[in-house]
Amino acid sequence: MSRLGIQLGPERARQMVRAFASLPPELSDQLDEEQVSLHTRMKLLELRRGRTEAADELWAAVRARRSPELLAGAVTETLEHPRLSATEAIGRAQAKQDSANQARSEVMKAHAAAAKGGGEGLGGDTRAEGDDGPASVMAGTVQVVITALRALLGELRAGARPSRYDAGSVRLLAGEVLGQLGAA
Repeated sequence: MSRLGIQLGPERARQMVRAFASLPPELSDQLDEEQVSLHTRMKLLELRRGRTEAADELWAAVRARRSPELLAGAVTETLEHPRLSATEAIGRAQAKQDSANQARSEVMKAHAAAAKGGGEGLGGDTRAEGDDGPASVMAGTVQVVITALRALLGELRAGARPSRYDAGSVRLLAGEVLGQLGAA
């Protein structure tokens, strides 16, 4: 556990040790070598419990491609769609990762454009003169948020999970935004 940098209570630590003890030593060493995350290892263990052969084929295919970063998404695809071959699951995981990367790229471009232009040209206050109603949200702000949400959803669909703190922050902010939109 210390090798993975994990601090757990005694009971949870015993559960984790029992779970990882079920992994063949060679596989465990390979996962260490590729620096596969704890979350991904747990998903792989879940797949191995019911479908050892599918898990082994998936890991072999991921290693052959030299793409351990696709393992979590490919395992998720395999768990959700049991009839997929290892190649198909990896292809789906790659497509989702590419989509998430594209969305992140768009967010970064939008941030760079907003910073460079000082936010101008991104859709400022569009109220007519003398209009005392609420100001319009800047279109650039809305586009950055939409692009960021698409990137987040792409990663979530690929099997990634935010930290508990980040997940809580997203829930609180999303709830407030939905409340504000409901009032609009």
